[in-house]
Amino acid sequence: MVKYSKAAREAFNAERARHAAYWMELVEDSFRSPFSWAENIKGSKYRRTPKPANINS
Repeated sequence: MVKYSKAAREAFNAERARHAAYWMELVEDSFRSPFSWAENIKGSKYRRTPKPANINS
Protein backbone atom coordinates (compact mmCIF):
# COMPACT_ATOMS: atom_id res chain seq x y z
CA MET A 1 0.00 0.00 0.00
CA VAL A 2 2.96 2.30 -0.52
CA LYS A 3 1.35 4.12 -3.43
CA TYR A 4 -1.66 5.21 -1.33
CA SER A 5 -1.79 8.33 0.81
CA LYS A 6 -1.50 8.20 4.57
CA ALA A 7 -5.17 9.18 4.93
CA ALA A 8 -6.23 6.38 2.59
CA ARG A 9 -4.16 3.84 4.53
CA GLU A 10 -5.62 5.03 7.83
CA ALA A 11 -9.16 4.84 6.44
CA PHE A 12 -8.51 1.35 5.09
CA ASN A 13 -7.08 0.17 8.42
CA ALA A 14 -9.96 1.73 10.32
CA GLU A 15 -12.45 -0.09 8.09
CA ARG A 16 -10.59 -3.39 8.59
CA ALA A 17 -10.64 -2.84 12.35
CA ARG A 18 -14.39 -2.13 12.22
CA HIS A 19 -15.01 -5.33 10.27
CA ALA A 20 -12.85 -7.35 12.66
CA ALA A 21 -14.74 -5.96 15.66
CA TYR A 22 -18.07 -6.80 14.02
CA TRP A 23 -17.02 -10.40 13.33
CA MET A 24 -15.57 -10.86 16.81
CA GLU A 25 -18.88 -9.66 18.26
CA LEU A 26 -20.72 -12.25 16.14
CA VAL A 27 -18.33 -15.02 17.19
CA GLU A 28 -18.60 -14.13 20.87
CA ASP A 29 -22.40 -13.95 20.60
CA SER A 30 -22.46 -17.40 18.98
CA PHE A 31 -20.73 -18.81 22.07
CA ARG A 32 -23.25 -17.12 24.38
CA SER A 33 -26.26 -18.48 22.51
CA PRO A 34 -25.69 -21.88 20.87
CA PHE A 35 -26.98 -22.29 17.33
CA SER A 36 -30.12 -24.36 16.87
CA TRP A 37 -31.39 -25.27 13.42
CA ALA A 38 -34.96 -25.60 14.74
CA GLU A 39 -34.94 -22.20 16.44
CA ASN A 40 -33.29 -20.60 13.42
CA ILE A 41 -35.99 -21.95 11.11
CA LYS A 42 -38.88 -21.19 13.48
CA GLY A 43 -37.66 -17.68 14.20
CA SER A 44 -36.80 -16.77 10.61
CA LYS A 45 -38.46 -13.63 9.30
CA TYR A 46 -38.64 -15.30 5.87
CA ARG A 47 -40.84 -18.12 7.13
CA ARG A 48 -43.95 -18.55 5.00
CA THR A 49 -46.33 -20.01 7.57
CA PRO A 50 -46.53 -19.78 11.36
CA LYS A 51 -46.14 -23.57 11.71
CA PRO A 52 -44.64 -26.30 9.52
CA ALA A 53 -47.09 -27.98 7.14
CA ASN A 54 -46.05 -31.51 8.17
CA ILE A 55 -46.92 -31.10 11.87
CA ASN A 56 -50.54 -31.79 12.80
CA SER A 57 -51.09 -29.96 16.08
